Amino acid sequence: MNSIGSTKREAAGHGNRSGTAVPWFSAVVRSPRLVFALMALLGATTLQVIAAEPVSTPDATTPVDADYLRYGKEAAMSAKAALGSQLKQAINAGGTVFAIDFCQVNAIPITSRTAVEYNASLKRVSDLPRNPGNAASEVELEYIAATKAALATGKEPSPRLQEIGGRMVAYYPIVTNGMCLQCHGTPGEELQADTGAALKARYPEDQAIGYGLNELRGLFVVSMEKP
Repeated sequence: MNSIGSTKREAAGHGNRSGTAVPWFSAVVRSPRLVFALMALLGATTLQVIAAEPVSTPDATTPVDADYLRYGKEAAMSAKAALGSQLKQAINAGGTVFAIDFCQVNAIPITSRTAVEYNASLKRVSDLPRNPGNAASEVELEYIAATKAALATGKEPSPRLQEIGGRMVAYYPIVTNGMCLQCHGTPGEELQADTGAALKARYPEDQAIGYGLNELRGLFVVSMEKP
């Protein structure tokens, strides 16, 4: 990836989403590549050394970590907004069963378009996937367990940043709301019989039901190139 946050907007002075110019120092703060360069020019010698294996940084420990977490969150929230908006339109247009078909066909392309926009890899995973292809890895399961424990005690879950395979990978929790429960709630309650039947027909290995409000449904995983 070109520098974080500068691919489309900041670093070249082309402006932000609203079309307004972004000051040069905003580009530096939002761009790990520019941060690295600036620190080198200033003679900085305290850059965090990250091992080859995954290293967790639940809270940002350096400005560069914070920059990755901010940019990854922007990508994840952009994908979430696009998915949520179009799914709501599908529900309004044809009901929940129609929305299931819409989601099955369009969810991955919508996420992929966001990934291209942000020059990153973007996916959704879960410990209880609807589609087996969205099953969480061992590393992702560890974060899911920690996030569920935080939610159970009323704490706000924090995103996590790790280096894996030479890329910076950030994890962001997906927490259920009322719209989610139409397809992920309890059968006979939020999950209506016709919706449940449609899900079984399309996803015979579905595990993604029985959720309540404000429960962890899964994660957005955003993988970003290092500078």
